[in-house]
Amino acid sequence: MVAFRLRRFGRPDSLTLKFSAGVALFVVVTLIPVLYAFAARHYESQVELLRNAAHEHGRLIQMAFEHDMLDGNRDLIQKMAVEYAKDPVVGELMVVNRLGEVRHASDPGRLGVVLDQGSPTCTVCHDRPPAQRMESVRIEIEGGQILRSVYPLRNRPDCHQCHDPNHSINGILILDFELNQILSALTTDIRMAAVGLGLFAAFLMGCVGLAMREMVVRRLHKLETTARGIASGRFEQRVQLGGNDSVARLANQFNVMAESVSSLLEQIRARGKQFEDLMNSVDDGLLIIDRQFRVVSVNTAFARRLGRDPEELKGVSCCGVWGNIPNSCVESDAGSCVASRVFRTGTLQMSLHTRFPAPGQERYEEIFASPVTNDEGEVVQVIEVWRDITDRRSREAQIAEFHRLASLGTLASGFAHEFNTPLASILFCVEGMKRAIDSNFSKGSDTIREDIDLVLGEIQRCRNITQQFLQFSRGHSPVADLVDLHEVIDAVVPLIRPQCIERGVRFEIAENSGESFFVLANQGALQQVVLNIALNAMYASNPEGVIRFDVRRQQDKACLCIEDDGCGMSDDVRKHLFEPFFSQREGGTGLGLFVSYNLVHLWEGEIQVESEEGRGSAFHILFPLQEVSS
Repeated sequence: MVAFRLRRFGRPDSLTLKFSAGVALFVVVTLIPVLYAFAARHYESQVELLRNAAHEHGRLIQMAFEHDMLDGNRDLIQKMAVEYAKDPVVGELMVVNRLGEVRHASDPGRLGVVLDQGSPTCTVCHDRPPAQRMESVRIEIEGGQILRSVYPLRNRPDCHQCHDPNHSINGILILDFELNQILSALTTDIRMAAVGLGLFAAFLMGCVGLAMREMVVRRLHKLETTARGIASGRFEQRVQLGGNDSVARLANQFNVMAESVSSLLEQIRARGKQFEDLMNSVDDGLLIIDRQFRVVSVNTAFARRLGRDPEELKGVSCCGVWGNIPNSCVESDAGSCVASRVFRTGTLQMSLHTRFPAPGQERYEEIFASPVTNDEGEVVQVIEVWRDITDRRSREAQIAEFHRLASLGTLASGFAHEFNTPLASILFCVEGMKRAIDSNFSKGSDTIREDIDLVLGEIQRCRNITQQFLQFSRGHSPVADLVDLHEVIDAVVPLIRPQCIERGVRFEIAENSGESFFVLANQGALQQVVLNIALNAMYASNPEGVIRFDVRRQQDKACLCIEDDGCGMSDDVRKHLFEPFFSQREGGTGLGLFVSYNLVHLWEGEIQVESEEGRGSAFHILFPLQEVSS
């Protein structure tokens, strides 16, 4: 039966032990003062009974002694003292005269001894006034306690024949009763009560533990088992407990909570599946990165470019995803890692990367990185959108070439006019030289020399104009180099001078302060950008209008500014200014500013526009300023 119980209940858990021990301790601690008070009360009652018995004995002995003293039978008095002392309860009996001398005693060795009133056993009574002296008092002596009863022997008229009538007391009868037996019995009772209390505490602890186990712990164990099952993924588990007590109500609330958790998890799974499907439906590559620069999630389009499974990329360092991107870019303050820049600035960042999927293949990736912030505004993740722009760049290159050819057509008439002027001068000089030779060679030698110098100068001028035109007509190389913005203006101004003269538009170049402004770009591409904006400014200007070119520092950037005082633009026009095929000019292609915008962004620059209808426009081309050592 015991083995069955042990198998059924098993080893007691700490909650059962603590609770049952606490209850038992509480009961024991509560009963100890009660038992102590009971023992003290029992002891006092025993002493009181003994005091009453001592009083009766003392009165009888007093009467017997007084009778024998009147009869003058002193030997009988001594025998009576010895006989009374044989009672185990009686400790000692003494008769003391007024001088404190022991005249009769149960112990013959005490006869003739004079008691000292200053001794501790005597001061108990003698330190008090006679009216307050007690008949019985407990006294501590060596070996335990005694109950001492004192009875005065009155000096009655019958005693005057032997005692002085002037004294009211002839002596006292001292009767001592042992209290050690009572204390010993009480100690034994207390020990037995303590043993009983301990057994009761153990029994109570067992009963409380059993009740706790059956009514609480076993039911909580079911709750714990179900909670573990839910934590391990078995969300269909529920607690089955009967009753209507607190534990049963707790189980019901737990089941309600489990139902809510299961419902929330289903919603989370559905939202996660929806989010995953949404990511996978995007053709661009999507990449989510945490603050440790580890991949949190990718879509199938991104993984397909690498020929890997999306799950394989989770947890991988973002710098190791592409083989051609160095791992050190994360640690670099100005590294090419857009995620690092987003975590540092908290703003949208853009970057371009070249990917080599196979030998001889080259693909271009445009990356937009956006911050994901928490409630405190701290960037916790970065979402990167990787877009393959290889085909787009090819189309943009075609569009740029088309626009370049269109610009060449626009410049052709100006080029012919500009080129015709030095040719006319050359023709005039040559004809003059021919006439001088025909008339008199020697007389016209100085004139011929001057004409030859003029011809050489005009030929050099034609050569410079031709080189500038050819440089623009050949397009630009995608390779970036250090470009001086002042040289760009100097190269573009001759190309637009004929058209400006024809339309009556002047241009001004701000005075060069001697400071050079170098940027990282492409010479031909930047000239095309400035030419496109300058031509738009010319078409927007009225006769006798002015186009101003200026180069200045704007914080840590170099700014090339092109301003006009023409018709200006409305806010609606400015919104669509850089869109392809958008043009407000009759005969315009709508590609000039679109191409210019993309070329400037290719070298991490930007174009800012300020315009007001009827008050002209200002285009600011900004590039990071490059420091060039002399």
